[in-house]
Amino acid sequence: MEKYFWEYERVKFTLAKSQSVATAVVIGTIPSSKTADDLHVILQAIPVPVIPEIDREREPNFNCRVWIREAVRRMNIMGYIQCPDVDALEAEIIGYGKEAAEAVEAETFIIAKLRPASKSR
Repeated sequence: MEKYFWEYERVKFTLAKSQSVATAVVIGTIPSSKTADDLHVILQAIPVPVIPEIDREREPNFNCRVWIREAVRRMNIMGYIQCPDVDALEAEIIGYGKEAAEAVEAETFIIAKLRPASKSR
């Protein structure tokens, strides 16, 4: 079976110590009625490398963005976040990524920033 470059993993992560992440976005908080384990069950069920029907016209190949878009949809449906517009959230996050990339390019980048999403909560 072919191994794809990207796959979902549940791992411990410290943003301040990362050398590969330049920005991160908080898209919501786990409701008190749900757990991180519940969320893990939802996220690990997203098939890889399947492109959801809704994304097939815009995404010819599977990648992490395709997976994240589907994860956002499922978290919205299951009540983990409120994000009715996946496209708007994606555009917001891409903007943060471009800003971080510019800082890296200009050699002014110091540490990854954690930002709240305005298009999701």
